[in-house]
Amino acid sequence: MTIKEVFDKAENGTLTWEQFQAAMGTAKFVDLTEGHYVSKQKYDDDISNRDTQITTLNTTIQTRDNDLATLQQTIKDAGDIDALKQASQDLADLRQRYDTETKQYQKQLRQQAYEFAVTEYVNGLKFTSKAAKNDFKKRYAGSTMGRVWAFVQPVVTVLMYYCVFGLIFPARAQLAASGIEAPYVLWLTAGLVPWFYFSEAIGGGTSALIEYNYLVKKVVFKISILPIIKVIAATFIHVFFVFVMLILYFIYGYKPSIYLIQLVYYSFCMFFLCLAISYSTCAIVVFFKDLSQIIGIALQVGMWATPILWEIGSIPEKYRIFFKLNPVFYIVNGYRSALFERQWFFEDFYSTMFFWITAAIIFGIGALIFKRLKPHFADVL
Repeated sequence: MTIKEVFDKAENGTLTWEQFQAAMGTAKFVDLTEGHYVSKQKYDDDISNRDTQITTLNTTIQTRDNDLATLQQTIKDAGDIDALKQASQDLADLRQRYDTETKQYQKQLRQQAYEFAVTEYVNGLKFTSKAAKNDFKKRYAGSTMGRVWAFVQPVVTVLMYYCVFGLIFPARAQLAASGIEAPYVLWLTAGLVPWFYFSEAIGGGTSALIEYNYLVKKVVFKISILPIIKVIAATFIHVFFVFVMLILYFIYGYKPSIYLIQLVYYSFCMFFLCLAISYSTCAIVVFFKDLSQIIGIALQVGMWATPILWEIGSIPEKYRIFFKLNPVFYIVNGYRSALFERQWFFEDFYSTMFFWITAAIIFGIGALIFKRLKPHFADVL
């Protein structure tokens, strides 16, 4: 059974999760050309053919150099002027012919490399999208309510926090004291929606290699896309809650605004940050299993350390800088700014630059850790 057949059956619901794992674990195929899954032998042959073409080009260049050297020696040894002219003309013709052939070889190789890169990129996007959908579907496979459970828990959490901080404790007074005129439940939802995305994506991204260990061990596969699959799967839930948040926003009487487009930007910021962190955590957790528990505790603490349930204006100004160093604060504050403050993200230039510099550094460190540990994944898993 090919990988394509495995995914088709899984999508149609004719494979159980155990059968899917077993089928993927024994498959020896790779998605490489024109959206089709080809055998590992075909993949190796394609690579071998490219290597042969490069070797042929190098041989041609070496032959040209040898022929040029021979003709140059012939010119030196020529005893009469006619032989010298003929040898010079032969040398010029040979140079022109070999230069033309070399350029043609180089053009063909560049074209093949470009087509290979584009094909691999497009197929990678197709596979990542399909795998993310399957990951989201199989997470709740077998349960009566299915994917509904993915949305129930966050909704219950929002209602619980609203009852505690909106009805029992005077948390809304913090908003009034900070000059923010917004319903507390809506203000709270605008903070919890990105945090749920962050928590779900980090948890899933961290377990990506362990959960898909059969792909790491058995199949010719770019395992670097596994964290991306998990983060995209978390994005499906996030998109749903963004729509719920906007419906609630309009119910409270707010009108559509051009500033709401920034929700897409801040969602991408969260996607990039989660992916950057996941590359480090998913690689380290393979060797240090306790990291999953540490991350779970860190997420619980981080929710209270990030101004989500409370307003940052309620603490002394001299301490606010420490909370603003948290890159998640930039995103949470951005969601609320897009809804209530009507301010563009680039107007806060320094915070935007700080976030992207920090996220880029985290991504660079994560990519380096992933690359260094990658050769040992299959041995440990």
